[in-house]
Amino acid sequence: MKRIVLRTNEANILVKGKMQKVEITNVEKTPQNIFYARQNRLVKGAIISTSAGKARITNRPSQEGMVNAALIE
Repeated sequence: MKRIVLRTNEANILVKGKMQKVEITNVEKTPQNIFYARQNRLVKGAIISTSAGKARITNRPSQEGMVNAALIE
């Protein structure tokens, strides 16, 4: 069985070498399709707004079942 995630409200973000679990507030932009951002779909490369700041998703949530991201400075 493969667990997929298309929508969630938390992400693991890499901040200064340490992982933190933060809340996702919105999907700002997606490189694949403009309509994914309107639907708040989580895909690799999407820019998300979190409680820690803006971050880019670095994994494939639809394949791995969780959201990992790196903070954009």
